[in-house]
Formats: sequence, structure tokens, C-alpha cells
Amino acid sequence: MDLPLPKHEDLLQMGLLQKRRVGSFCIFISHQWTSLDDPDPGGQQLNVLKACLRNICYNELSVTNDAASQFFGDVKSLTTTQKSQIREGFLWLDWISIPQSESHVQASESVLPEQDWLSCSRTFAYKSSKPRRHSKQEEYILSIPSFVQACQIFVALVPPVLHHDTGKVCNFSSWLSRGWCRAEMWCKMLLGDQDLPMVVIAAPDLADFARPVNWVDCMPHEGVFSQPGDRDVVIEIFEQALSHQVTWERDPNMRRYFLARRESLLDKAEKKRTLSEFLQDFGFKSLQQARRASKKVLSPVACAALAGDTQVLRHLLEARCPVDCSIAPLLKVGLVELLTPVHLTVMQGWRQPWVLEQLLNSQADPNLAGKGIPLLACCRTAEDVETLVRYRADVNACASPLHVPVLALASGENVNPLVISKLLELRANPNASQSAIGLGIKQPLSFLSINSRSSAFTVEIAELLLKAEADVNLQSSAGAPFYSLELLCRMYLQVAPPRTGFMKAAAEWSTTPLGFASLFSSPELVEVLLAHRADPNIRNARGNRPIDLATCTLVRNLLQPEGFLDGDPDWQPENWEVRSVHLSRSLQMPF
Repeated sequence: MDLPLPKHEDLLQMGLLQKRRVGSFCIFISHQWTSLDDPDPGGQQLNVLKACLRNICYNELSVTNDAASQFFGDVKSLTTTQKSQIREGFLWLDWISIPQSESHVQASESVLPEQDWLSCSRTFAYKSSKPRRHSKQEEYILSIPSFVQACQIFVALVPPVLHHDTGKVCNFSSWLSRGWCRAEMWCKMLLGDQDLPMVVIAAPDLADFARPVNWVDCMPHEGVFSQPGDRDVVIEIFEQALSHQVTWERDPNMRRYFLARRESLLDKAEKKRTLSEFLQDFGFKSLQQARRASKKVLSPVACAALAGDTQVLRHLLEARCPVDCSIAPLLKVGLVELLTPVHLTVMQGWRQPWVLEQLLNSQADPNLAGKGIPLLACCRTAEDVETLVRYRADVNACASPLHVPVLALASGENVNPLVISKLLELRANPNASQSAIGLGIKQPLSFLSINSRSSAFTVEIAELLLKAEADVNLQSSAGAPFYSLELLCRMYLQVAPPRTGFMKAAAEWSTTPLGFASLFSSPELVEVLLAHRADPNIRNARGNRPIDLATCTLVRNLLQPEGFLDGDPDWQPENWEVRSVHLSRSLQMPF
């Protein structure tokens, strides 16, 4: 189809739109408008979408989850059947699926006419608490949660594109900051297919499943809204969707999780319960049963801590309910095995800092480490870092089995730069010492790459580490038993392509921070490292340079200016800055 893409009314008149039928396979496309008046003036987002879907359908691009999730046993990828369904499926995109005119009609209790709901077989319908006259456009916008529920795949379309009016870069980070985008994303989690994660498309050759750690703490009401009144509407939509999910959720642990987070997610004061009310609401028959809760259950201490209910938490702790025991893994919301209620508190309950203090006062171990992840590495605020250190948490701890320093693990999470700054202030080592044991990626500057494309703070954290004298050319090395794993992965890659992203990373992790930034497709980080004299010619144990590890076109383009990779003795970072185009001006890519 020619660009610019015609709007809904024009396509409807041309007979090119189809009403969804029961059983149809649909893909919901969520994106940030790159102009005040037009969703995609240059057609850049649409061209990326077309090229990427084509690559997926014809097996030229694999969609998988991230290497970190794969390491913890959560391996996901699009199946052959799903790719075939995508090839024959339909797209839902706001510009073509929502009327753009504003003719008004009388709103009914549910936002769309009843026959529309019946034809779509939806089970969730937003009901406005303030019935009024809505435009047809508003009716469809308010029905977005139901559209999300009706679609089998949710796509965040986030290629780096300059905004036509502001000149700022629109990408995954900016998309994730938008209130309506957050609402769509959460509706996918609450109402959509939870077994298939959100797909993030960033380039024709770059698509993967989103890490829960990147979105699970992004509250819709804390997002950016063009119209201030939209915040209240989004909160109301979100509240109804959350209530629907809690009512119909079959997994008791997921139900407990969302019930515990309900007030925090909706920006409401903590709900105060009596102990008996708490036990009943969260499905525990008695205090004795709560005390004996197994590792397969989201424990009562975890539920009370996440809910911020200090009174119930005090009763549970006085009854000797365990505080350091592992909680049930909930991979859909980023909680891996062997984490504890205290981990959950610093990761997702940080808005109630008094809870952490209460747990530590009850003899919770400040150096707890689940799956090799110390509490300090999970902190989302500098205040929680200070609290843990006050209780003698070690800022340079390297817990078994990973033996990766706190600062490195924190750099690989979606944390605020203030956390990194506080750890450095408290003498965390910016350069991991070479150890005979542990994972093959220990340096904070290298670990930063793992989540760099999805974090709004990548550049700022990199600058903090570099200012603290992190070695920009330090090569990583694995210790036992991970060195044996590296050798096995390298042997496998000699005869076959990698089966997972983690296998590829393990085979190549003897590289530098620049190599990791290339491997994990982070052009912004590549640019920062090059500007700080990162050497693009350093080879890892397999003989690969950073450009050999690059998996997307944009990174390869940044790594190959003239004289850059040929061992030119006169090459300097300044030469690269002159020869190359700054990333924010190189986004007009010929997709």
C-alpha cells in the first residue's frame, strides 16, 4: 500500500477493512505517534513493521526472549504454527482501526454497541462511571482493552524514529513512558494471552519478547499524557481490567500477586485488613496453613509486604511465618526461582520503603541471594540501598552460583541511575575482579548491555561507570563451571547455529563491553563506548571482533567507518566522530 497510509474512514470507503470474525487471528500494534497530527508521517514505523513481519513469516528472523531469562530456564520463541498464523492474520492499528472523525453519538453503558461485542466474542467491556456523549472516535479509544483482549499477539512497534515536531527520538523507552501505551501494555498482561509475551519490534532484523522487568513496574497513571484528563480515564479502565483479571485468574499465585499490588497499581492508599480478612482475601485457610506455606506458594509474608500492610505483616512475623524462604516463581511478572519476600519488596514494593525496614528489623538477612542475585542488586531506589547497607549488606558481594558483583547485576536491570550512583558512592567496584569461578560476564559495563535497548537510562549509567574509571576494553572471562559451559557452546556453534540467545552469549562472552553492546544490539551504548576509546579490533576467544558479533544493521553501520576496522594505527575515536553521523541524526534509515 502506498504511503502515507490512508485513515480509517478512507480505507472503509475503499472496502479494504474487515470486521474481526470469531476465530480470526489478530495482531494488536501499539506505537507512539511521531507527529502531533499524523501517526507516522514518513511511514518509517510502517515500513519497519512490514519488513519485520515478512522476515518473521519466512523464517529469516527468530523471535525469542532475552538471554537472561533463558539462563533462568524461561525459554520462549514463536512457533512455526504462530508464524503461519501471522502470515494469514489481521492487523489492528489505531490509524486504520479507529475512526479519526469526531462526530458525536449518545454513549451506552458499554462503550460499543452490543452487536459489536457479540460479533467479536469479547468478555471484557469497559463501562464508564460518567455516561456522556462520546464521539465515535472516543468510543473506540475507550474500547482498546477489549481490542487487546481479542488479539492473539501484542506488538510494541518501537523503531528509533525522530519525532516530526519535537525532534526527539521515539523508541522503546519513550513508548514505555507514554500513559496510553502503558495502559495498552497492561491490558495485554491482564486480559490477553499471558503465555505469549509482548513482542517488541525495533528494526526489520530486530524483534524479541519483552523482559517483564522492563514493564512490570511501569504504572499507567505515572506515564506521560498529552491530555491531563486522560489520566483519570486510564486509571478507571485499568481498575476495571485489574478487577476482571483478579476475578477470573485461575493461578492462585498470580491472583494473590495482583491482589497484593492492586492499590499500588491504581495509585490508591494501602488497604488495611484485619488478619482474618487478609487470610480470607488471599486464600489461606488459617494462620497455621500460612505459616506452613511451601515454596510453590506466594507466601503470606510476600503478599503482605507487597500490599504494604504493616499491621498484618507484624502479625505474620510475630507468628513466626518465615521471611527468608523462597517464594513461588512467577516468570510472567519477572520473578524467578529462589527469590524471597525481601527481594520482592525491593523490586516491586519499593513505593512503601517502611516495609523493607520492618522485614530487616525482623532478622531478614540483608545479604540474601536467590539464584546468585543479592538484595542490593534488585534495589530500585537509592534509599533502599542505604537501608540495606545500614544493616550491613555488602556492596561488592558475589553470590553463588553466578559470582557476579552487585554493581554488575544492578547495571543489567532496569534501575534508576541514582541506584548505580549510590553503589559507586559506597565503594562498589566498577571493574569486576577476574575470578576463578563464576559467570563469564562480570563487568558492570558489559552487563549493562543485557538490558540496554529497553532501558531509558543506558547512556546515563554508562557515563557513571566510565566516570568511575570502568575499563572500557576489559575482556570478560568465565570461571568454573561456566568455562566448561562456554567450551560446550563454542563447540556447538562450530557445527550449528545457536539454539538460544544465551547459548550465543555464552560462546562469545570472552569479549569486551563493546562486543557485548554489539551482540545485544544496543546502538546507543556502542556509540558511547566508541566515544570513550573502546577498541573495535579486540578479538574474543573465538577470534570475533565486536562487528562480527553485531546482529542488527544499525550497529554494524556504526562499527564500520573508513579505517575503523582495518587496524589503522592512526585511528582515533575523534576520527570516528567526524566520519560517522550522530545516532540521533542517523535514524532516517532506508528500511
